[in-house]
Amino acid sequence: MSHPDQTQNNLSLALITLLKGVAERDTNPVVGQALQRSEGAVRDHAAVLGLDLRLDETEGFAYLVQRAAVEGEPELPRLVPR
Repeated sequence: MSHPDQTQNNLSLALITLLKGVAERDTNPVVGQALQRSEGAVRDHAAVLGLDLRLDETEGFAYLVQRAAVEGEPELPRLVPR
């Protein structure tokens, strides 16, 4: 089991990297491991911003995408470029 501070560091590292763009496991294995350890928390935190995590474990990359607007709810401003 991870120490709480290490868990927070894993989450922060993964989220910050994903908010900047695509995270590739081969290019940055530390981020890949952080994402693997904190995937659920990353998904939960990204969802608060209206984002979904796309994770391709076979190819070794992850990125965030804007969630589609839900009818009846106000559309959030775009955070991630198309």
